[in-house]
Amino acid sequence: MAHNIYSFIKIEKRQTKRGIYAAAFGIVSLICMAVLTIASFIKEGDLPAAVGGIGYLSFLAAIFGLWLSVQLRKDNEAYGPMVQGAFYVNLAAVIVHGFIFFVGCLSIIM
Repeated sequence: MAHNIYSFIKIEKRQTKRGIYAAAFGIVSLICMAVLTIASFIKEGDLPAAVGGIGYLSFLAAIFGLWLSVQLRKDNEAYGPMVQGAFYVNLAAVIVHGFIFFVGCLSIIM
């Protein structure tokens, strides 16, 4: 006996703008971190404290983008490469920010 389940409800999957926004948060966060890291090497760590605030804001943007992309992955009606790409870009941004923060803490301790 066949166990076929027929559904007469058509679910339209759509590519959401939230996926594009989440990817943009991750990309901007990675760009900010790269620029700040290069500036730190050029100035030999002698940057104003306000510049560090930009780093924290980009870290918060990466966390928000990661949260948004996780919410999109749970949504059954969202699809597309932007949703998956946003998740991985934001995850990479959070990992890079965390690594930089960890290295900074170790340099203060040691």
